[in-house]
Amino acid sequence: SLIPSMPIVSSKLSMLDVGWTETGPRPASLAALLCAAFPNLSKIQFEANEGGGSRANGPLIDPGEGWQQVADMLPLLEAVRANERMRIAEESGENMAVD
Repeated sequence: SLIPSMPIVSSKLSMLDVGWTETGPRPASLAALLCAAFPNLSKIQFEANEGGGSRANGPLIDPGEGWQQVADMLPLLEAVRANERMRIAEESGENMAVD
């Protein structure tokens, strides 16, 4: 599994300020992790690094660019989660009707 199953850390957190931190080489994995830990996260605030990023953990990624990718994925991941919840609810309703 790319992202291990994990419990919700906070259902109240809707905005995360990450300042000048870097996302690392896999923004999609980070977005999935944040979406799982903070299901109501809808905004990530970050500072773009005008001087570029670093190569310490992979390809050169400006921290702002990586966080923008993470922020852009949040609505998509939330839609996937909502669809999954709806599917589970429908299946539960079908199972209850059969029993």
